[in-house]
Amino acid sequence: MRRFTAVFAVSDFYAIELISFFHEQEIRVPEEISVAGFDDCPMCERIYSKLTTVRQDGERRARLAVDILQELKEGRVENEGKTFTLPVELVIRQSV
Repeated sequence: MRRFTAVFAVSDFYAIELISFFHEQEIRVPEEISVAGFDDCPMCERIYSKLTTVRQDGERRARLAVDILQELKEGRVENEGKTFTLPVELVIRQSV
């Protein structure tokens, strides 16, 4: 009996590698262990078991980061120490 029933990887690429490893070890996903990733990359729907993931708006995140860096470059500190929370969406597929 396994101590864990699920794994959440910090990226889809790690989650996909983990699913591949589990298949090689004859550990069935999701019957024996669930796997989820983060980013919703195109490969999520091309593997077996299709990967459950957290989708984020990467373009929005990048735009915000560039804006903050521009402020820092210009010597403005409007967002110093501020925390930003951007929306995400859980995309449920076959890996859970």
